[in-house]
Amino acid sequence: MVSDITALTASLFHGEEGESTGQKSLANKALKTMWRFIQSLIKLCSLSPGRLSTKVMRRLVCTLLGCTKCLVDPQDIEPRLPETLFRISQYWCHPPTTHRKFLEDHYAAEPMDFAVYRSSGSVWMDSQSETAIIPSIWTYLLLTCAGGTMQEEAVDQLGDAKIQTMVLLNLGYVEIVKALRAHFFGRDMVDFKNEQIVRSPRYELNLGHFEAISTAKQQEEREKNTMNSKPYEKIPSRLHAVLTFLALVKDSGDAKALRSTIAEFIPICYELLGASNDVSIGKGSIVLLHLLFMTEVHFNAGDCPRTLIEQAENLFTALDIVAKTCRDGRTLVMVGSAQRHLLRLLQSKRSDVQMRRRQATQQWFTILDTARHRTSDEKLVWGLLVVVIPFLYDHVQQENADAMEIGRLGLSALLAVVRLTDTSEFSVHGHQVPLLAVVALSNLLVAAHPIMHKHANKLICELVACLVYLSSQEEKESTDNIEKEKRLIVLHVAAETAIICGNNADRCIARLKEENFSLSLKSCLDDVVSTAQVMHGAQSAR
Repeated sequence: MVSDITALTASLFHGEEGESTGQKSLANKALKTMWRFIQSLIKLCSLSPGRLSTKVMRRLVCTLLGCTKCLVDPQDIEPRLPETLFRISQYWCHPPTTHRKFLEDHYAAEPMDFAVYRSSGSVWMDSQSETAIIPSIWTYLLLTCAGGTMQEEAVDQLGDAKIQTMVLLNLGYVEIVKALRAHFFGRDMVDFKNEQIVRSPRYELNLGHFEAISTAKQQEEREKNTMNSKPYEKIPSRLHAVLTFLALVKDSGDAKALRSTIAEFIPICYELLGASNDVSIGKGSIVLLHLLFMTEVHFNAGDCPRTLIEQAENLFTALDIVAKTCRDGRTLVMVGSAQRHLLRLLQSKRSDVQMRRRQATQQWFTILDTARHRTSDEKLVWGLLVVVIPFLYDHVQQENADAMEIGRLGLSALLAVVRLTDTSEFSVHGHQVPLLAVVALSNLLVAAHPIMHKHANKLICELVACLVYLSSQEEKESTDNIEKEKRLIVLHVAAETAIICGNNADRCIARLKEENFSLSLKSCLDDVVSTAQVMHGAQSAR
């Protein structure tokens, strides 16, 4: 019966899409009836524990999870996502110390809207079922698991989330995640070893009379219709059950349970990352990020789950393919973050991590270098910069100027974006693009510092031109403190450039001063020199 309920959720979902209004109405009535029948059955079983096998109860839990929580947001699964992804100031290696408040309050990447990755079960979850029947089934299921050691009045005082968590623990956390994996991939609908499906003949009207359609032809039609359709796409409640489970338990449980979750859910990540639509890819990245964050918190470097180490190569490949094919800025932010955290986790386990990080950063720079020509796609450029900045931060943490090989490519991609000074027609994310590029450039200067003096001319010219523009904007909008703060940040990076590039930068600045340029440009050059002297003196004092 629970398999029938799972299948009926698909009928309601496709009915919502307009395929069949009549089918949706019938499925809705059938679904309510089945839930009431299961409610009565579980209530009877709770009075006589032992009637239901543990396997049946686990299968029921999978279906219940798909119909328990109406909406599952990415933050419900992983509350650390916004802070990890968008607080860019934490990934700036050498920020200006005097503008910390501006950096924390304003200079974070504008958090993207996660609503597109929200998993909704509202289509197949009738309000009456959600508020009354489903919670009562969870209650009776816990009483059945408890075997008469708990009273219904005591269970009612626990709260829905606590009841659901206790059911999962009683039925075996490890076995539940195995059941959820089978549920996601559609392997739990029928036990082919013990059951044979007998299908009744189907009749179609042909030239005024009914003609029987053979079982073989019906099977052929089904295979043709489902050839390109994944189980979680045909029945979305399968994925919704997995996401609801993660939102419910988050990273609770002992080490064995967490290892089991990682082992069973990584194949689900593969399936979602290989999807043809950006939303499914984004959901797969969120699940993978949750597993990686969970590993960082609960396991030390020497105790990393074996499954994660064994599957690292396949995960690298899957994430690389997505990075090459996906062009949705929001999705790429999560894909890039998953890629970065996987590399950080394996830092002490694999000797090729530094090489792979360089390859990954080079790939992101190549995509950015191509995307910068399409300035209308501002969210793509924004997403790529949000990915690149933490990668460069990790390069800086290495002590061997780890990004020298990609320094030239990085400058080619970033300086063109820094040049986009006029963002008046852009959205909120687009307005941040030039300054995000400045932060990325600052990290790149340090990560590839041995070769930066060779590019002193282009660096100084681009940053000073940006300073001149921001100074003119500051004069027009004298009351706008944000424009003033932006100018001070660009000035900080320009001074940092002058220090790193040394004599080459000094010669470039001297030549620019000798030319017949505007007074505002020469004033900006003087500001760069004076700021560099202050910064250099502060560093020497340390």
